[in-house]
Amino acid sequence: DATGHTRLNKGWNLKAGFPHRHVGCATWHPSGEWIVFVAQNNDATGERLDEIALPGSGINCNLWAMSSDGSRVWQLTHLKTSLSKPRGVIHPQFSRDGTRLVWAEALGKYPRKNLDVNQWGKWAVRLADFKIGTDGPRLANRRRYKPGPQKVFYETHDFSPDDDKVLLCANSRKGQPLNGIDIYQLDLATGKAKRLTRTRTDWDEHAHYSPDGSLITWASGNGFDVEFPTLRSPEWKQYVKLDLWVMRAGGSDKMRLTYFNEEGHPDNDWFSGTIYDSPRLVTSDSSWSPDGNYLVLTVAFEGPDGARGSYLLMLDVDTRLRELGLR
Repeated sequence: DATGHTRLNKGWNLKAGFPHRHVGCATWHPSGEWIVFVAQNNDATGERLDEIALPGSGINCNLWAMSSDGSRVWQLTHLKTSLSKPRGVIHPQFSRDGTRLVWAEALGKYPRKNLDVNQWGKWAVRLADFKIGTDGPRLANRRRYKPGPQKVFYETHDFSPDDDKVLLCANSRKGQPLNGIDIYQLDLATGKAKRLTRTRTDWDEHAHYSPDGSLITWASGNGFDVEFPTLRSPEWKQYVKLDLWVMRAGGSDKMRLTYFNEEGHPDNDWFSGTIYDSPRLVTSDSSWSPDGNYLVLTVAFEGPDGARGSYLLMLDVDTRLRELGLR
């Protein structure tokens, strides 16, 4: 109900090496006892390093775990800070049974040619066992996946209910630009990925299974015809424009769920006349309620006079799915 906010990192001991810069991309362990999150490296300081080290970008960041009350933390990965060949992590997600963790990892490789494809460097999907020992959480048996003919950018989003597959976005087709990332379903047993969206020039990201596994929601720029003069980080953020879409788990029946970017639609009217009144709204990550009836959405806005921010919305997705004939 949006009450009872608790700051989990309040009182962290900075002298003991706890992260004290940007933190984000938090994910709950199914037991509720642990939270894994992304934290900017403490030594990633200076204007340029700060600019690329936000948890949403993952560069010069590492994975950490904390107890659910925030009283203790453990560093899970130890990638060193670099400006010329930076590494990092993004979007950790727990398996439904809590035994494994998946994330995307920057490899510190930045080809100079074909910047539409390689601007963000080389990435990989990483999978590891999540272990709890006497000294706290740790990662074991780490594996790497780089599916598709074009092995460039990957971002992980969700495990399937049976934990056999992972949803991710990537530009895995030959010549596919970064602003045309698609949603893929990675089979962890075979290492092969199935392409679920085929909008080569539209942005597709943040895919999640419904609790029963029958549907997938994701954020898409489909139909907006956005042009990206540059894909250099962080400049690309001033062009992206996304609404929420839904499809069946196999990739069929793709339909638009929200119309925040469509003037005159009731969804857009919610922002009209407020500080959020914006010609460009970005529906990004989301989370299903356990009963599958609601979605909590993160929506970023660009308001008057260049003001920027973000907020949370709770969407009655059950009603919308029934209107679309998907329930």
